[in-house]
Amino acid sequence: MHVDPEDGEQGILWGQLPARQEILDWLHNKWHGLLGADDTSDIALRYLGGKVHVDVVLSADIAAGDCIKARGLSTGLADAVRDLGDIGEVKVYFR
Repeated sequence: MHVDPEDGEQGILWGQLPARQEILDWLHNKWHGLLGADDTSDIALRYLGGKVHVDVVLSADIAAGDCIKARGLSTGLADAVRDLGDIGEVKVYFR
C-alpha cells in the first residue's frame, strides 16, 4: 500500500478527502465478487486534484493470459466505484 498526498497549495484538497482506510474499505466492498481479498493487496492511492486515484496491481494469472478478460476486469473495477464521488481514475496493471 502506498499513498501520495498532493503538495503545495492544492494539498488542502486532499485533507478534505476520506482517509486511506475508509477508501480501502469502500474499494473492498465495491469489488467484492470481482476480486478475492488476496487479489487486492497491491493498491496505491494517489490524492491528486481533489480526488483519490487508484492504481491496482493484479497477478497476470487472474486474467489467465486473456487480454479481453483483463480489459473486462479493468473496466469492471472502474465501473464498480464510479458512484463514489471521491474516487478519480482507476488504473489496473497485471504482472
